[in-house]
Amino acid sequence: MTDFPIHIAEEHSATLAIWWQHRASPKTAVYIDAHLDLQQISDAHIHQLKQCEHRDQLNALEAPHHLNQSDQYAYGIENFLHAAHELKLIDRLIWVVPPHIPRNYSQELLAYIQQMDGIGFEEMMRFQPVGENALRGTLLGLDITLCDYSALEHLALEQDYYLDIDIDYFVKVPEDQLWVDPAIVIQSIIKQLGPPTLASISLAVSSGFTPLSLRFIGDYIESILKQDTSEYQHFQQLINLHTSLAQNQYDQAVSLGQQLIESKPNCAASHFMLSKALSASNAPVEQTKIAQQRAAELDSAYIYNLSSEACGFPNRFKPLSINQLNTLVSRLNELDPADSQYTHIAVAQLLATHQHLKPAWQIAQNLSPNMQHHPELMLNIAQSLISINQLHLALPLLETAAKSIKTRTTAAMLRGDIYFKMGDAKRAQQQFKLASEYAPAWLLPLEQQLLCLEVLSDTLAHEKLSSQIEARKYIMQASLKTHSK
Repeated sequence: MTDFPIHIAEEHSATLAIWWQHRASPKTAVYIDAHLDLQQISDAHIHQLKQCEHRDQLNALEAPHHLNQSDQYAYGIENFLHAAHELKLIDRLIWVVPPHIPRNYSQELLAYIQQMDGIGFEEMMRFQPVGENALRGTLLGLDITLCDYSALEHLALEQDYYLDIDIDYFVKVPEDQLWVDPAIVIQSIIKQLGPPTLASISLAVSSGFTPLSLRFIGDYIESILKQDTSEYQHFQQLINLHTSLAQNQYDQAVSLGQQLIESKPNCAASHFMLSKALSASNAPVEQTKIAQQRAAELDSAYIYNLSSEACGFPNRFKPLSINQLNTLVSRLNELDPADSQYTHIAVAQLLATHQHLKPAWQIAQNLSPNMQHHPELMLNIAQSLISINQLHLALPLLETAAKSIKTRTTAAMLRGDIYFKMGDAKRAQQQFKLASEYAPAWLLPLEQQLLCLEVLSDTLAHEKLSSQIEARKYIMQASLKTHSK
């Protein structure tokens, strides 16, 4: 059995309070995630976090849902790493990235980094290859290394480290299948580094980044860390059931589900997966419902959640048919708007991005006053309006989106595009300049400013900016050539 604490949380931002509770000196975090949750946080919010003296104060500043973008909350699932660094909880991050994230020095990696808010060009260019198939540099001042899970032993880590796992790392999207057995990754890391000081596991189901059918992977990883053979074997069989479903082996999946329930009748995941197998095998509907209800009785997380399903489409890149969208809207209409604000926002975002602007706007107007001007929803609606050339209607929505640190850069770029199309090069240039201030390493806002200066016939400023852009491109290309040798 393990002698380090293991924490399981619903969403990844809960890790901040866990680290804060165990704080002593800054640690290295070995961070296993499909996403880098290092978005920038305002100085005002950082100041709020630094004033916290008790864990409940810190928890009160955590956004209760990733769709809640109210300014009263200081951090959430997309930026808690920045908060952790500023609070001196971590001083180095080892990002163990999945195969689809570039970890070699490449054009794709630079494109990924340069669009991040707060990253300067010089900071971006300081990334260097280290060890075997790994890169090291800084982002927002945090020492960060990108690597494969098999390359940790070459990185000279201190033994005293945090192991932080988001189970969406293991999920291949949009297929919703495991690309690797989590045991292979976790056991490899422990073998290379030894046991961590503490381990944290986030499920990411409510936010839609992990499918409900793979929620049990969190428990599976806990059993691996605890070296609990019985639990480990049980969840391995659940993985086999999940694989059988993917391979259309429905009878085998049903049989496995029944065996698992017989051996461990109070496992909610087993009942839920059996319901999936029964449904796929065209078993009587009543049998499927009984298994679903039993799963929900054992664990409320298995109660159907429309918000999670709706969020799953964009967050797992899942294609959305018109029939699926209509079904979501139909289910939404059965809910009380006052009790399901996040669900309404999630469905409205899908409607907006699929050009159903009128119902999306109607949903937005029926939200509570503090949610009515949701920055990301306003951005979604504005983008669709721009695509049908309704530029004047998009502008006020982008003004709302520009007030949020999460959406302000995109809003500035889109406002610049609109003003340029309207023939107002001066206002367009101001917006592109603003976007450059937010994302200093990003070349596109600079290139857009150049177009504006050309229209404005500002020859001196045009020559100066053109030289800056060419110098950056030269440095990037030279660096790419050097690292490719």
